[in-house]
Amino acid sequence: MKTLIDEENFNVKIEPSDWRYSAAIVGLARYFDYYEKDGIPFCIEKDCIKFNSEDITEERYLKFAEYFYGDSFHHVFLENLLKNSELSEEQLRLANEKLSGNTTMKAVFKGCKAEKDREKILTLVNENRLDIIKGTFKNKSDMYANFCNSNQLFEKEGKSTCRLLGYYVDAGKKSKSLGYRFQNSAIAFEDVPEFDFILFGFAGNRTFYFINCNYSIENLINTNNNFKQLIVDNIVEGKEPEAKEVLFKSIVETAGFIDYDVEVISKDTGKDYFETMFIRKPAVKILKEIKDGYKGLKISLKVNDNYYVNIQEEAVNHILNNTLCDDIIEKIMGNKKYITERIMGNKKYKIIDSGYSYCVKVLIDINLKIKGVNDMTQAMKAAYVAAKQTAKNIPANKLDSFRQKLISAVTFKDYDRAMLILLNLSAYSDVQFSFANELFEDFEGNKEVIYTFINSLTLKQDNTKEEK
Repeated sequence: MKTLIDEENFNVKIEPSDWRYSAAIVGLARYFDYYEKDGIPFCIEKDCIKFNSEDITEERYLKFAEYFYGDSFHHVFLENLLKNSELSEEQLRLANEKLSGNTTMKAVFKGCKAEKDREKILTLVNENRLDIIKGTFKNKSDMYANFCNSNQLFEKEGKSTCRLLGYYVDAGKKSKSLGYRFQNSAIAFEDVPEFDFILFGFAGNRTFYFINCNYSIENLINTNNNFKQLIVDNIVEGKEPEAKEVLFKSIVETAGFIDYDVEVISKDTGKDYFETMFIRKPAVKILKEIKDGYKGLKISLKVNDNYYVNIQEEAVNHILNNTLCDDIIEKIMGNKKYITERIMGNKKYKIIDSGYSYCVKVLIDINLKIKGVNDMTQAMKAAYVAAKQTAKNIPANKLDSFRQKLISAVTFKDYDRAMLILLNLSAYSDVQFSFANELFEDFEGNKEVIYTFINSLTLKQDNTKEEK
């Protein structure tokens, strides 16, 4: 919420009444931190930020945007490149691409070539800097245009319903339909010039995130600054990581980063609206408890030539929504199997496995934690032992056949057939399945038992000795 105040150095106060004002506060704090060298005053209190609106000018705003996005601006990348004494053919090609990177760049650098006009290009950058920044900034898909209507940059309040994408409506064309009983006077909307700072509160690359932990303004700013720094710290070989991956990796591995209920706002460059996800304390607890197995979920499961499932992301979504991972487990178990050989001591073993058994184990553990169970049940332990003994007692082809039948029955929720297959397998392998009692009583409620059994049917001993 924005309030006009009358204090010695400040005339505006903004409070985090919703995520838009929270993000604007973080963006404003970063803006004023940047201009601290110029002695521009601002004040952070527990529940608001105070500043003087006259200290925000178009020139300062654009120069801050240039600093904030750096090399993402064509002219900044070009400037840094042309400062090198010698340029390779590849660098010259990149420089010429930047000269015609967008309409603004084409207009300013018309006819220029990096190989012969280096000094002229650098001069033109300095002479047209603000125009270049503005033209690029407001239209670039990962800058202002990703968050707001490009035509609303620097507009005063009251000129639009709200400048943010997903909130903006052309009031001139649709004003009557927005108001109660089609009356213009009944239109309710909220927009302030400070919403131009919202994008500076986000961090990321293709998808940008803002953590709305507004228990206090200090906590709000520090958490988002830490998140932005964590993205930088995880850059590998010049490639910036996915922000969402950094977010949840930090929750899992960094003590105290987020250990409370929090709202996270995201903005994908391919979407014209914002999305919200809620990270609740029980979900944070589960994420931290699976810390050792979290990396084991980092798998892309091939469904077909054009579609892969990100198992780690799917698992996190289930944790956030407090829903069991049954669908993911069954997708993995139903994946195409392969047979490999492993030498252990003087014995040769055949491995019948999808290659993801550890991943399934972690997903089963997540299921248990969502149900409020911390350790494997006795039935699960019995299922594991029975599966290993069964795998040793029957031929590899029969083992794989029974395994496929079980997976099919469980996936299609044909629990009667699944129990019949278990009875047949027990008789064929001459192994007692004591765990089956739990499934007879409540198959759906004890699916982790059958998952454990299927996931453990992986080892088959070949009694031939290793060749010397």
